[in-house]
Amino acid sequence: MPGRSRSTAVRLPCPRPPAGTPAGTYDSAPPAEQARPPAAGRTPYPPGGAVSDNPAVLGPAGRVHASLDDVLKFCEAHRDRMSLLKPETWDTLHTPPFGGDYAMGWVIRETRFWHNGSNTLFYTEMTFDPATGVVCTAACNDGNVDAVQGAVRTAMRDAGFTVI
Repeated sequence: MPGRSRSTAVRLPCPRPPAGTPAGTYDSAPPAEQARPPAAGRTPYPPGGAVSDNPAVLGPAGRVHASLDDVLKFCEAHRDRMSLLKPETWDTLHTPPFGGDYAMGWVIRETRFWHNGSNTLFYTEMTFDPATGVVCTAACNDGNVDAVQGAVRTAMRDAGFTVI
């Protein structure tokens, strides 16, 4: 963000998506939006607590929260290369800068783009494929990636999407 220090930029909220639904870089979802407690009888950290999200140094990207509908809209924006960004910006976001298969947060396999993330309390995977038009996301309110990644990927496969 030109003209702003990184410490200021990481505290700025993300812009609202086009539909005006809330998104941002706040701590975990408000209590009314939280799902049931995580599996295995663990007690989640309270929202807004000192350890209820990734540390600010990982922000803003590592602290984004959004509804699943908004995550799908985000994937659709990438899939469709919406006009909110210039074509060359989409090219930068979708092209591995050093070769390989990793481009600005996206793992690329053939025409599919995949990303995952966790704030240690929640885990989400998202993917889109411009060639087929498919977008898909699945999430779990348990950030133990080793314990939940299989179930999240199964949900994505059950939805008909080939996972990376």
